[in-house]
Amino acid sequence: QDQGNSIFSDGTHVWVTGWTNSTDFPVQSVVGAYNQANLGGPQASVQNAFILEFNCSNSSRVWATYYGGGGNAAMVIPSNQFGQGFSGESGNSICSDGKNVWMTGVTNSTDLPTKNLAGTYYQANLGGGGTASNNAFILQFSCVTGASIWATYYGGSNSSTMSSFGVTIGIGDEGNGISSDGKNVWVT
Repeated sequence: QDQGNSIFSDGTHVWVTGWTNSTDFPVQSVVGAYNQANLGGPQASVQNAFILEFNCSNSSRVWATYYGGGGNAAMVIPSNQFGQGFSGESGNSICSDGKNVWMTGVTNSTDLPTKNLAGTYYQANLGGGGTASNNAFILQFSCVTGASIWATYYGGSNSSTMSSFGVTIGIGDEGNGISSDGKNVWVT
């Protein structure tokens, strides 16, 4: 399955994010851009966020990539609209200020690709090193090259869990909306 959750146009590019658990999701690598060619984990319930870029003038696809880690088979996130739990990532919101592309969502992967940018907030681990079931993530890419500039988890270690029908469901932090004016970024 594939699901788009957010679309944004800055007048030059159209950006789309969502989630996929398809192993044959159509990716398009760009030299210098962040490129993840494969779904991040082997378990059947894993899903990753995706990032798509299209050209506004001719609708051609410029860039397409998975973004995520291997998930956590022991803990599922109850977030998709079909009432199914999942393990991995969902890209929930994307925006561009013409210079940077910003994205937020939810993850329970302990191996999410992160990148520290000097002078910025940076959380290297899920739950800040605790045992959180899931955290928000915030990503920054260059509009020009698609290169990863900054990528961080954002969340605490005091998440709740509940078990039902033999499945442990994690309830924690999630990024649902993102906006930028070119100077500031807001995440909800």
